[in-house]
Amino acid sequence: MSLRAPLTLLAACVALGGCSRASTRSEAVEHAAAARPATLPACVSYATLAAGKVTSAALHELSGLVVGRRQPQVLWTHNDSGDAPRIYGLDRQGRHVATFELEGATADDWEDIAIAACSPAAPDPCLYLADTGDNFYRRPSLALYRVPEPAVLPPLPAPGALPDVTRIPSQGFTRLGFMLPAGPANVESLVALPDGRLVIVTKRKDHRAEVFRLTPGPTAITQVEPLGELGVVDPADPEDRGAMATGADLSPDGAWLLVRTYNRLWLFGVGGALGLPPSEAPAALRRVARVRVPAPVEPQGESVAWDPAGGYWLVSESNGDEPTLWRVACAPSRP
Repeated sequence: MSLRAPLTLLAACVALGGCSRASTRSEAVEHAAAARPATLPACVSYATLAAGKVTSAALHELSGLVVGRRQPQVLWTHNDSGDAPRIYGLDRQGRHVATFELEGATADDWEDIAIAACSPAAPDPCLYLADTGDNFYRRPSLALYRVPEPAVLPPLPAPGALPDVTRIPSQGFTRLGFMLPAGPANVESLVALPDGRLVIVTKRKDHRAEVFRLTPGPTAITQVEPLGELGVVDPADPEDRGAMATGADLSPDGAWLLVRTYNRLWLFGVGGALGLPPSEAPAALRRVARVRVPAPVEPQGESVAWDPAGGYWLVSESNGDEPTLWRVACAPSRP
């Protein structure tokens, strides 16, 4: 669910050391990289570009984002609660190019989206939709939806028109139900490990970010393992009310985890910690290096997606306004 707080949308990036000049839709903004542990990616600068506006009337509360694999030019997204069970495709300029609806599914509170192999025996990519929002801790169980990433996109709509809805019958996707060991929780972050297991991060008002690993089976989540916690509070601003995990994505190699809060974007050098046995993972997560990386200041910022080509993407729920699709590129240091 959204945090209804009066945050100001700035058409500029926020970096560790601040922006060197204002960003526009056609202008990249360079950021000097702040000092950071040597174990973190060696970016000498970041460039933040407003790739485009999401103007589609159907996309009113974007709450998850992931870059396609079969469709690498498409960013898959979805709305928060209050929508039909629909997956939307954006191009890299923010244009709405596809809509797929899961017939018979429910969308109590879809909060994030990830991409991974459909199963160990089926390496084709599947999209995983996290129906895991529970702001009031009332849901007895949570669910993920697993659906193969569309191999074919419908024809592009005419300018100004919405794409036709392509319906996916119930046999074309799987609902994976599960419960967390300690009972109801609000979960707004979902990522996929390279081996196909999934990881979720809780969003709590006490600012704790609990981490659980899920093992998907043919028809259900077969194992839920607590892995410990991540620190999402900035020591320089311990009173930050927005320090709650609202979205996440994991680099394709599983080494780098982006976790978004309402006011920050954190990069964790998790290495292989998310794949460790539950007896070892908590200590490993306490030791991971963390650095704040650039993100625009947005109302209800809940979406972040790694780009396999490098960098990452961001978009906001934006409370019904036309949100900006942001692209952040990392300029690596020379060897």
